[in-house]
Amino acid sequence: MLERFLAGLAPQWALRRHVARSNLAALMNYEGARRSYRTRHWKAGRGDANAMVAKSGVRLREVARDLVRNNAHAARGLHVITD
Repeated sequence: MLERFLAGLAPQWALRRHVARSNLAALMNYEGARRSYRTRHWKAGRGDANAMVAKSGVRLREVARDLVRNNAHAARGLHVITD
C-alpha cells in the first residue's frame, strides 16, 4: 500500500526504491554475504590465494598428504581430480 502511494507521488523515487530493495534481496541470497549466526565469526582473509597459501603452504601440504594417506574419500578425490 505504501509502495503504491509513493509511486503516485514520486514514481522515479519509487522505482529507485524498488530496484534497491530487489538488489538487496538478491545480495542476501548469497550465504557468504549474509550476516547470521553461521557467519558471525567468519574472518575472511584480504590477501589473494597465493599470498595466503605461501604463509602456511608447508603445513597445508603436510595435512593434505596425511589426509590422502588416511582417508579413502580423500584418496579417491585426489585420483578423480588428477585423472
